[in-house]
Amino acid sequence: NTPDRLAQFADYLIAQETLTNVVRHAVASTVSIRVLTQQDATIMEVEDDGIGIDTAMHWRAGALGIVGMRERAEQNGGRLVIEALPDKGTKVSVVFTSSLTTERNGGSEIS
Repeated sequence: NTPDRLAQFADYLIAQETLTNVVRHAVASTVSIRVLTQQDATIMEVEDDGIGIDTAMHWRAGALGIVGMRERAEQNGGRLVIEALPDKGTKVSVVFTSSLTTERNGGSEIS
């Protein structure tokens, strides 16, 4: 497994958890997933049109799914951002840059 493959797997798991949260909490009628690749970065965005997450609740101890998403991103050199507008939805973004991922994982392959 290379660092980029680990970041891709982290993206997948974060998207899975985000979609689970949309189904459980968002009361959304639509959700979109975008994956953008640039020369040195991969950005995944999951956006819904639901009720919006309470920003004060993001990192509370009981929000294990969100805490786990943040930890998974950080362990792989990424950054998790959650944006919310009450009654307009939530946008979850994960950014992995090649330099951060390689640096975070020691610059070599991981077995």
